[in-house]
Amino acid sequence: MNVGNKKRSHWKRILFWATVIFVSLCLAAFIGFRYVTAKPANPAEVLSALLAIDPESSDRMFQQHRASNLAILGRDDLVRSSRIDSGLGSITRDPSKIDFEFKFRPWQPVIDEVAANERLVMISEGHLLSEHREFIAAALPKFAEERFTHYSAEAISEPAFMLRHRGYANHQTGFYTADPAFGNLIRTALDAELIVAGYDFRPFDHDTREEYAAKTLAKILSNTKNKLLVHAGPGHVCKYETESGESWLACRLWAKSDVEPFAIYQISDLNSPLHSFLSTKIKRQLEKNNSEFNEPVVWQPAPEQSDAMRSAGYFVPRVDLFVIHPPSNLSGAANRGTLLPRLKKIEGRWVRATEPVVISAYSKGEPPDAVPLDQCMLQKGESDFRLFVPESLEYEIRVLNEKGQVKSAGAHLIITK
Repeated sequence: MNVGNKKRSHWKRILFWATVIFVSLCLAAFIGFRYVTAKPANPAEVLSALLAIDPESSDRMFQQHRASNLAILGRDDLVRSSRIDSGLGSITRDPSKIDFEFKFRPWQPVIDEVAANERLVMISEGHLLSEHREFIAAALPKFAEERFTHYSAEAISEPAFMLRHRGYANHQTGFYTADPAFGNLIRTALDAELIVAGYDFRPFDHDTREEYAAKTLAKILSNTKNKLLVHAGPGHVCKYETESGESWLACRLWAKSDVEPFAIYQISDLNSPLHSFLSTKIKRQLEKNNSEFNEPVVWQPAPEQSDAMRSAGYFVPRVDLFVIHPPSNLSGAANRGTLLPRLKKIEGRWVRATEPVVISAYSKGEPPDAVPLDQCMLQKGESDFRLFVPESLEYEIRVLNEKGQVKSAGAHLIITK
């Protein structure tokens, strides 16, 4: 081997090892970043964070964070009794401007039609409401049946391959995904063999965030065989530029992909004047058919109807379909209801009601950082709880306080059903 070849071989080895070291450092940095930025999903950590917030605080950010933790811990009833400011209380409403007839329909056949006819569907969630995640989970099998290939959620912050390999959400997956309703939604999507991934990026300005999300999702749609279900926060599903000149994700994704999204907006009774108004109309329509408002219904307004609602002072986003949930009748620590079939109900009592605890049902054998199948926080003095778990999964009950798992829980836990 001549001197020139030796030198080239020497530099090739240096380049090879430099590349190996660089890739290793990048991988280590990525793993470290994921570890440092992971949000607490362990119920004990969420409970500890919740108890550190003064429930009487007037700080809106603290109250929002407290409500998020309550939703994760299965206490939608306390979310609704929290001091949450919707920001819509000062709007003057004039129902006399609304003179058209409303037509509400059951949600299942309408979702069937949407799944069969659309390639891009966007569904909103209120970040404090588990029932919105339950609704998407209930609708998702129909999208899978209609050969949707991708389910993308704003709240998922880990790479798709990591989530697919593990098979369930954990503390690495995101913050809102720590809600068992969200964790079960992810399980449902994975079981249906959809590609499950996030798309969000949190920079300091609205435009950069929306642009990044739109470009990420447009890449999926660039393959004409792909069909995409997007799960987003409420503002992101607005299809048209707002009166203030803002362009949200749906609007930008439409422009970048040339695929019109079918946008669905969910409405519940958490400080929502629009829900109060529509709920009254729904009840009157159902009473004529001797029915009750105990399942979601949908309303597909004509553009002029939406305009009339807005002129009357109601917040009506420019979307294609509204899902209106029935008023909540949750109370105490009874946990939320469910739209999902094939669930097993677990009822029980915690007889050492001396401190706040979380009763969690885990898929049997899964580690503490896995998102539970369901859970319910009991405040001091509360004892009765109710959980729902998939019939297809074996489960185990764990009790946690703010310090971690309660080792002597079995002596104080009674399963009644």
